[in-house]
Amino acid sequence: MNLISKKDLLAVTGISYGQLYRWKRQRLIPEEWFIKKASYTGQETFFPRESIISRVETILQLKDTYSMEQLAEMFSKGTEKGPGLSPEELATIEEIPSEWRDCLPQLMKRDTITWDDVIAAVFVAGCAGPTAEEKLDLLGRMPYPIPSGDSGEIALIKVDGRYHVLIIKGTAGLALSNGIEVEPRPWTEIADPLRAKYKEMFKGGL
Repeated sequence: MNLISKKDLLAVTGISYGQLYRWKRQRLIPEEWFIKKASYTGQETFFPRESIISRVETILQLKDTYSMEQLAEMFSKGTEKGPGLSPEELATIEEIPSEWRDCLPQLMKRDTITWDDVIAAVFVAGCAGPTAEEKLDLLGRMPYPIPSGDSGEIALIKVDGRYHVLIIKGTAGLALSNGIEVEPRPWTEIADPLRAKYKEMFKGGL
């Protein structure tokens, strides 16, 4: 896992120490992203680099439009299993190929499609390796419910000639056998831009 120190995070994003910990208290940044590690100065706080930078950028983009309570509610969408998206809502998500939108529940073998399913489908759609037919196969083999969460990662791997989607919960990292290469993407790297773009659906009844 690629980590960034608290000092470097504040320098890269331009936010203050106070903002960072206020957003933590307001549930905008998950507790588990604050990773304590020993250093030559004693102990230092690190974060999953891509996840925290994506989250801070999204907060800065939306904070003048929505209250902190509304943003916390928005960020909870996609990690809580709700009633699912309507066909009309699915039809507006441009990141999902048009030929998938009307039949995504059938492709993913779901009764309803949640935000976690949407995020996983957007990931599959953007993968460069698999053919169109292989992507349909991947959609049909997605786990349900998807064991995601903002502290997780998602990756594409190929084993014995067949592609698989690997979803990793938490921040502990992953160990694989020699010869299997994987470049996981933080869940928030996909989820947060979708939350910002489709905020009306993510914010629910706010």
